Amino acid sequence: MRGLFLVLICLLSFSSLSCAGDWKVIDRHTLRFEGSIKIDDISKFNALFTEDIKTLIVTSGGGDVLAAIPIAESMQRQHVDIVVDGICVSSCANYFFIAANKKKVPQESLLLFHGGITPMLENKGKMVEEMTNAGAGPEQIESYFKAWQDGAAKERALYNKAGVDMALLHYSHRVTNDDSDFWAPPLATLEKLGVKDITEFWYPASDEAMTVLVEKIHHKYSKNKSSNSTRMSIISGDIEQWTAQ
Repeated sequence: MRGLFLVLICLLSFSSLSCAGDWKVIDRHTLRFEGSIKIDDISKFNALFTEDIKTLIVTSGGGDVLAAIPIAESMQRQHVDIVVDGICVSSCANYFFIAANKKKVPQESLLLFHGGITPMLENKGKMVEEMTNAGAGPEQIESYFKAWQDGAAKERALYNKAGVDMALLHYSHRVTNDDSDFWAPPLATLEKLGVKDITEFWYPASDEAMTVLVEKIHHKYSKNKSSNSTRMSIISGDIEQWTAQ
């Protein structure tokens, strides 16, 4: 990307990706996951995940962080490869992709990062204020943060084992201002941050190509689906393009 940032605003339906996750055995060595990552996906995954599984094919708009990390840990222990089919967003990118052994992002697929637990907890005061304003009591808030602090420790361990700089999550947290912002880093940025064994990585060659791709994704995941859509910003570019600002 030649510009400092390209922010593409589109109406991208996550109706097909926000429903309960669908796990399928493709063959003895391959699992496929499509949908949103939810807590019950841990048990669904464990029921199908055997020592023979070598590859996970994913199409996901992200989901529950505390569900994604245990699945990613299992993938990491067994050196499972990942293939992104269309889109891998937020928790899918943050954990499934990072934990995987060999990684593929084929043509017209997008890898989109969004924050993380550790950088989020750095703004604990604001989170406590928001939870209090929403009616949460002290015990509920304490329980919430205990779970997230445990998750943050697992997050750091996952990245440390993968040899990936936690700056990846900090950068994506800084550049994505709200729940509808996502960062699409190019290959060079991922490699600088320690993401290894990316054997295939397609990335739009221009701002125009990114626009075309987003439109295709919008069409693919909104076709014949419900009208439950989310306004979404995709921010593209290398780290230096915005850290220099």
